[in-house]
Amino acid sequence: MDANVTIRLMEARDATRVASLSGELGYAATEDEMRALIGELGRLENERLLVAALSTGDLVVGWLHAHEITHLQTGRSVEVGGLVVADGYRNLRIGAALLQAAETWARERGMRKLRVRSNITRSDAHRFYDREGYTRAKTSLVFEKLL
Repeated sequence: MDANVTIRLMEARDATRVASLSGELGYAATEDEMRALIGELGRLENERLLVAALSTGDLVVGWLHAHEITHLQTGRSVEVGGLVVADGYRNLRIGAALLQAAETWARERGMRKLRVRSNITRSDAHRFYDREGYTRAKTSLVFEKLL
């Protein structure tokens, strides 16, 4: 990874850029919506919000959201809820650095597993996770109902 990139905790001042990057994932959000979510999730002990920022100017070029989950059938683990690196900054090991920071946080919390879910259409992301040592555990469908 470029020495000019720093991994740090996400802050409210990052909301504009985080919202823009979220749009690159296909999840539109306004700056105000993102600022509120950063404030809400950032206060919770079982959530980790990270950004990759250029040291020169502090421009956010990637972010990762991880959270602790507990399932009755599988126990506790950490799951990556989202990871994105800006177009033009990919393949510079920034995503790997964000993942490594999440793995460190998970280990510090006593977790033995970090899970990532990735849309079946994101073949570039699948190659990235394979390269980072993640194994495909299963394929599943996601069902939703608007309430």
